[in-house]
Amino acid sequence: MEYYLTELKVKAFGLHKDKTVTFTPGVNVIVGESESGKSTLIRALYLLSENSPRGGEKLYQSDLTDEKLDIQLKDNLGNTIRRHKNKYYLNDNKPMKAFGSGVPKPVKDILNFREINWQRQFAPKPFLLFDTGGGAAKQLNEFTGLKDQGILIDEIKIQISEHRSNIKD
Repeated sequence: MEYYLTELKVKAFGLHKDKTVTFTPGVNVIVGESESGKSTLIRALYLLSENSPRGGEKLYQSDLTDEKLDIQLKDNLGNTIRRHKNKYYLNDNKPMKAFGSGVPKPVKDILNFREINWQRQFAPKPFLLFDTGGGAAKQLNEFTGLKDQGILIDEIKIQISEHRSNIKD
């Protein structure tokens, strides 16, 4: 079974008083008007998965509500990961400390994010922008599983070419 995230909930995080984003299998794109909170959602995911608030967690506490910052992520395997008051909760079990340490191992194991999963605004080399269009296409095909389909299509083309030459003979 393919692993994917199904839902992100953020409360009292930047512009978001209480926001839920639903994900589907495959590539998901977050779009919206300028200053609508798209980057803030990515920062929430980053904080949850890396326990690394850029500029300090208080920087992201919303002024729009008295509630405390809360981030929750669900996946298609039924796992729920929540970060609230510098503690992690996995499937609503007992809290695991996050303050001053990395992400608890059980949470990190479930998420299994790699550095390539993160694109930051104004990064020196934007994600999926390579020196050539072919490099970007190759990477995107790998992420989406189209690489295998490309190999299959190439094999079909070879067989068609061979059959055409046999017909001419």
